[in-house]
Amino acid sequence: MDQLLELKSLSKVYKSNSLASGEQKTVALDRLNLQIFSGEILAIIGESGSGKSTLAKLIAGLEKPSDGDMFFQSTQNVNGPKLNVQMVFQDPYACLNPVFPVSQPVVRALQLKQGLSKQQAQVRAVEIFESVGLTPAPAMLRRYPHELSGGQRQRVAIARAVATGPDLLIADEPTSMLDVSIRIDILNLLRDLRDKENIGIVLITHDVASAWYLADRIAVLYSGQMVEMGTADQIALDPKHPYTKILIAASQNRKLGLQGKAANTKPNLINVATGTGEGSLCKFLPRCSEAVGACSKMEPVLERQPDGRLLRCLLCEYAKTSGVMMH
Repeated sequence: MDQLLELKSLSKVYKSNSLASGEQKTVALDRLNLQIFSGEILAIIGESGSGKSTLAKLIAGLEKPSDGDMFFQSTQNVNGPKLNVQMVFQDPYACLNPVFPVSQPVVRALQLKQGLSKQQAQVRAVEIFESVGLTPAPAMLRRYPHELSGGQRQRVAIARAVATGPDLLIADEPTSMLDVSIRIDILNLLRDLRDKENIGIVLITHDVASAWYLADRIAVLYSGQMVEMGTADQIALDPKHPYTKILIAASQNRKLGLQGKAANTKPNLINVATGTGEGSLCKFLPRCSEAVGACSKMEPVLERQPDGRLLRCLLCEYAKTSGVMMH
């Protein structure tokens, strides 16, 4: 697979000022490293505030990083045009203009990005609507957003995104506002598009089951840092990081869910410095029930494990250096 995108030490810090507390800095992403490849589906999971949507906005160019680098590469030619990144947003009710028929964003995208005439774009729009399951396409093109269901609106949003022939598609919680009965249809549609077009897809979701069903790899974010990444089966069936274990257990309604320290303590994102150094600790430490003494003295680094996954946890490092297995 060709590499589409590489993120190196990517950070995003939001600044705000108030009379009561002065300047505050919120660390949304903290030195994130990540590679995304053509033809793969990468799921990014984590609870609210983990940095998932911020990451999506940075990749899509809707916001700029505070630090770090993003390297884009065309799948056709490393010296070719800039990577075509499109985004499918969470709310299918808010991303369509109610005063235009649903054909308008697709036809407009084809005119601007593909250089088609209006008539050519309308013909192509019929084909695209059919490819995303909006049939009969000629009739659907004439409808307005209020005449469509939530699932149909999300299919229109996907049609707009794929109309430009993207290399990379960012799907930010694409099923969270849809009925449970039609979520699987949208996930299957994304998989079919990947298989037919060989595009890369980044799925942003808090739904572990959806990530496991659709993705090839899963990355787990906590407080702006990646704490674990591996194949979908590795993360969903054999999680290693204490936070990943809690996410998986919560999704399965097991007793290990968000209880005790993990439930009552939320990550502190305010005025937390990025970068290593004295005083840098594991961000999950206040919520971790598996912590050892070393966890309160140093910050863990993201390291590749013998099974190929990436893991940020001193339990593994401590066991490696001391020869003592900690449970």
